[in-house]
Amino acid sequence: MAVDTVYVMAGGAYMAQIFNGVATMVGTSAWDSMMRIVMLISGMSALAVYMRSHDPKELVKFVAFIILITSVLLIPKRSVQIIDRSDPTGVYRVDNVPLGLAVPAKFITSIGTDITEIYERLFHLPDSLMYSKTGMLYGADLVGHVSDVMTVNGDLAELMGMYVKNCVIGDILLNHKYSFQELMNSRDPYTLIFRQPSPLRGVMVPYGNSEAQQEGFWTCEMLAKNVLMPKLGIDTTTGGATWEYTVRRLFGGAPNANVLYATLLGDSYNYYYQGGQTAGQLMRTSVVMNALRNGISAYSAQSGDTASLVNLSSSSSYNKMRLSWATSGSIGVKFLPLMNTILLALIFALFPITILLATIHALTIGMLKNYIFSIIYLQSWPPMFAILNSAATFYLRGKTGGTEFNLANLASIQEMHSDIGLVAGWLTLSIPFIAYGIVKGMGSVVSQAGNYLGTAINSSATASSSQAADGTWAFNNMQTDNVSGNKWDTNYSHREGQTTQQLASGASVTQTASGQMVYDSSTAMSRLPVSIKGSDVTASTLQDMARRADVQASAAQHGYQSSVNSGWNQLSQFSTQTGNSATLSSGTDSGMTANQSQAVAKMQNAVSTVAKNQGISEREAFEKLMNNQVSRGYTIGTKVSGGAKIPGVGGVEGYFDANKSDRDSITKGTQEGGSRNTDYHYGQNVQAQKDFREGWDVLESERMSHGTSQNDNTANSDINQFAATLSVSQNSYDQYMTSRTRSQEYSEMASLAKSHSAQIDSNFDQQFVNYVMEKTPGSADRILSDTSSPDVARERDALAKSFAEERIVPQLESEHAANKAKVSEPGVSDTGAGTLPADPATSFAENKRKIEKMSDEANIRRDIPGKVAEQQSKTEQHIRDNREQVAAGKQALDDQKVVAVTDYQVQQVRHTGNFNQARNEQKMNPDAGKDEQPQSYKQPRQYSVPVKKE
Repeated sequence: MAVDTVYVMAGGAYMAQIFNGVATMVGTSAWDSMMRIVMLISGMSALAVYMRSHDPKELVKFVAFIILITSVLLIPKRSVQIIDRSDPTGVYRVDNVPLGLAVPAKFITSIGTDITEIYERLFHLPDSLMYSKTGMLYGADLVGHVSDVMTVNGDLAELMGMYVKNCVIGDILLNHKYSFQELMNSRDPYTLIFRQPSPLRGVMVPYGNSEAQQEGFWTCEMLAKNVLMPKLGIDTTTGGATWEYTVRRLFGGAPNANVLYATLLGDSYNYYYQGGQTAGQLMRTSVVMNALRNGISAYSAQSGDTASLVNLSSSSSYNKMRLSWATSGSIGVKFLPLMNTILLALIFALFPITILLATIHALTIGMLKNYIFSIIYLQSWPPMFAILNSAATFYLRGKTGGTEFNLANLASIQEMHSDIGLVAGWLTLSIPFIAYGIVKGMGSVVSQAGNYLGTAINSSATASSSQAADGTWAFNNMQTDNVSGNKWDTNYSHREGQTTQQLASGASVTQTASGQMVYDSSTAMSRLPVSIKGSDVTASTLQDMARRADVQASAAQHGYQSSVNSGWNQLSQFSTQTGNSATLSSGTDSGMTANQSQAVAKMQNAVSTVAKNQGISEREAFEKLMNNQVSRGYTIGTKVSGGAKIPGVGGVEGYFDANKSDRDSITKGTQEGGSRNTDYHYGQNVQAQKDFREGWDVLESERMSHGTSQNDNTANSDINQFAATLSVSQNSYDQYMTSRTRSQEYSEMASLAKSHSAQIDSNFDQQFVNYVMEKTPGSADRILSDTSSPDVARERDALAKSFAEERIVPQLESEHAANKAKVSEPGVSDTGAGTLPADPATSFAENKRKIEKMSDEANIRRDIPGKVAEQQSKTEQHIRDNREQVAAGKQALDDQKVVAVTDYQVQQVRHTGNFNQARNEQKMNPDAGKDEQPQSYKQPRQYSVPVKKE
């Protein structure tokens, strides 16, 4: 069986599995069933096309395609040999691969591989720079990596930095053994700086540095010859820490990694810089140059160098663009070859599905065409990768051809290698689109790539220019979820020398620069809203109780003083306030007696009666009664009127009016109408007027009162009040003494608690830490930081008590004694309480004189009883006179009532006669009634009987 060779860029083992899967699937019975189903569908499709077009060529094409697919693409089997170009030792063989899969893969991958190798041979590149052997710009990456190599030995790097600052800078500035220019342009700075080190100047090797035999002062000569030169030689050769780290980072765990690194790095360096150094020499030189650069930078920073912001705008723009290229380039260089392999594997794996779809008559040509062109599209990537790699390598060699590998050019070397690698990686992303443009045309694809590059350059340049104009710079800053505002801080802060370690309990221990240990257990305990400290709570409670007792004592003292003063005043008043006391009042009494209430009720009833009888409101009735009450003169008259209605209507109208008006305007009258209604008013108005008059007289007599009153009282209860006042004074004094004593006791207790406990919690924390470390050095961390164990808490409490007894209690006892003496001093009070009077008799006489003096100054009259008796006599005489007048008025009203009733009866009889006469006349002459109707309305007959007052 013939063997066909298939080339892949990577993943040879994975591709072998794909071919094995396809070969196995095509040989199964399930595949035969699927082929029969697809062929049936294809036949029906061909028949439908033929019936529509009646073209015999459709049947011929159907038969030809079936024979092509089955007899040419599927039935013949081939053996395939898969070669992985990234792993020359990886060769994989797969048998029974269908011809339709093996032949296209063989020819297309072979053509792509041959084109790639032809391009690389034309460019005459060494193996380390060929894309087909090492990848995109692998040699340039090696040189770029070696220029960044720094020793991974921390102790050696520390000594090298100190040597540069103290020895190299001194040799240049003080001894002038060589200049900065010589150092920067030297291709072997290792030999230059270690050639004549100073035997006088030196460095202080810190404690714990494992590269030096002992700490302390080392001269530059001793440090260079005994430590740095031999250690650097070992570190940068095969087996050294820096060598192993660099090789492992580039080649992983390959067995021949050291040989490959030495060979490839040497070839690449010789190609770019035409030098003759080995890989070990290059690494040692790079380590020394990077150490010199870091040491000089540190020296400049300590010297206050402020020139590091020159050309920040352009540098920032370049750096941003390089970062953009680096992101895209790392994706392109690392993942595009892998993506090419995966896509090619997918196309090979989909071969069975492609054949099934191609069997259908209408899809045969399209599916086979897409299958072939997909493989061609993917195989066009490797030649483009090779072309791009060769172009970038050629450009980089032209830039580095006349450049020396020294400290002066180290930055530019790193920059050139980095830029070329980043641009090449960035352009690698355009290869898939360019490969597609082979079929669709290159113009639009190249234009798109140019626009993408121009946009990236302009965006980074614009952003950096804006920052330079605004003066806003930010380097190496990382912020996440930060919110800040309204802050202004120009303070300087400097901290160094402390080491903080967090313990298992959550507490932290810090070792200061002086070696002192500081413990912080705040992070190992809960923070509550209140402070739970026994000594502070006890002292605070006792102090609060003492203050309350002091306030009560002050209040009791003031109450006692007030009670005593009130007692003397009552005793003074008792001496003069016996017997009857008379009072002359100039005010008015707002109360109402029973007679006044009865008078008001009578007046209200009279108003209601008049309002009801006359059909007016109570307000109008009140006004009418008031007007009659205050009017003068007496008139009595009667008026009678009558008339006949028009015949046919009927009715006789008669009117009678009798009234009397005297000083009280009491009106009595009767009225009768013959117009189909009768209205009788008896003597209700007379009675109402009488009641109103009586009520008025009562109120009038009461209003004439001059407000005199006489009170009979005795001072028998004054002595009882005085005794009660003295009792209150005694109780207040007892309360004062009790509260004062309690306040002093609470103050003493608070002072005792505060003196014995408070200072242990607040003032002696660090001394207690030192005490615990002295007593229990092995368990000090556990005792001082563990807040959850009850056993540890008891042990800590015991140590605290012993610490207080040994170092604090002697001093606190003396302070407590002084505080107790202050509290026990007599007369000490913070409430401002007064003192008791010493002589009660003197105080009584003094208060009595004060009362008499105030009475004289107030012009209090002492003839009040006589004046009251005289005024009372006048008031009684006035009341008797008013009663006589009321009785006389009542008799006159009774007489007037009798006369009014008699007149009413006479008028009633007369009205009845007139009414009957008018009715009879109407019956006898009905027509006359009609003629007289208008006249009766206009001129009614009137009858009036005047009555004169006697």
